[in-house]
Amino acid sequence: MALTSVPKPKLAHDPVSRGWRCLPASRCEEHLARALRKQGIVVVTNKRLGDRGFEVDILIEAAKVVVEVDGPFHCLRETRRRDEEKTRWLESEGYLVLRVSTEEIRYHLKSVLQRLLPQIGQRNKHLKGNSTTAKW
Repeated sequence: MALTSVPKPKLAHDPVSRGWRCLPASRCEEHLARALRKQGIVVVTNKRLGDRGFEVDILIEAAKVVVEVDGPFHCLRETRRRDEEKTRWLESEGYLVLRVSTEEIRYHLKSVLQRLLPQIGQRNKHLKGNSTTAKW
C-alpha cells in the first residue's frame, strides 16, 4: 500500500492588507464573546435566526442585539451584498446590528468593548422598560 501525501491547508489571503490572515474570524468571535461574558452578558455564538437561516456571529438575546465580526473578506462585493441583506432582515425583525472588524478585536478589544457595552446596555434598558438595573 503506497502512502500518499496529504496536502497542507492553504492560508486564506487577506485582500485588505495583501498579507496572510493569522487569526480567523471565528477565533476573534470567540475572543469577543468571552470578553462580553466577563462583563456579565449572556451571549450565544453562531446562532441561526428565522426562516431565512441567517447565522449571526454573536447574539445577545436579552437586548435583541447582534454583533457581526467582519473579517477581511467582508470587503468583497458579494460578501458585502450578503451582509447588507442579512442586516436589513435582522433590523426588520427588531434586532440592533453592530459590526466590528477582526482587526479591531485583535488590536483594540478594550475600545471595542467601550463602544459596544453602552449600546448593548441602552438597548437592554429600552427593551426592559427603562429599568435602572439591566439584567442580561
